[in-house]
Amino acid sequence: MGVLALHGSNYKAGQIAALDRHNLRGNRHYSNKEIDRSRTKENVVLVRAENSLYQEAKRRIEKEVAPYQKRKLRKDANWITEFVVTVPEGVREQRNETIRYCRAVIDYFGSRVGVDNIVSAVVHMDETTPHMHLDFTPIVGHTLSAKKIMTRRFLQSLHDELPQYLQKRGFSVERGVHEPELVKQKSRNIHRYKREMETQKETLGKQIQALQAVKQELQKENYKMAERLISRMKSRGYDR
Repeated sequence: MGVLALHGSNYKAGQIAALDRHNLRGNRHYSNKEIDRSRTKENVVLVRAENSLYQEAKRRIEKEVAPYQKRKLRKDANWITEFVVTVPEGVREQRNETIRYCRAVIDYFGSRVGVDNIVSAVVHMDETTPHMHLDFTPIVGHTLSAKKIMTRRFLQSLHDELPQYLQKRGFSVERGVHEPELVKQKSRNIHRYKREMETQKETLGKQIQALQAVKQELQKENYKMAERLISRMKSRGYDR
């Protein structure tokens, strides 16, 4: 069974052109060694933005946001939210199934963020692992707000609901671990490591003190006391 893998990012107006070029392979050169340009013709555009991704986002904002807002949009507003969705094992081996999987993911996102908000969806078949770049305008109630969409609850629900949605459509895919959970796991591991180091440090300090006491008794040629101290060290595990 494959594992659901996806992550989302937000993009401002000035970043969209570069994003569009990457998704549509408009650049001449790529530093990513996993891209095989001889296979770029195999990429599939499932949702095509008219003219350009920037122009489509601008059109959506001018239609659905600007007329309803008294203030101008902030210059640092996020115009596009993109999810990169990896095609899981067991699906990626067949081109038709890969396309069907990506269409199902698009349908799910359409039900969550609004079909009209989805402005682009491109499947990259020319990389080592097939994946889809799904772009939508984060418009909620005539407000452009990625914060209102990209909440922890929304991300959590994606990982809970999307596998079930895909399973109902015949895909063998299970829930993965999303980024906040991975961060928590790493944090717990770090805290556990620190606690273990503190415990070892405390034990080592006691070992050093006990050895210094033994050394002092030996220097005094008080062998019986030294033996008692060594015996006490062993009973407390300080000799390990």
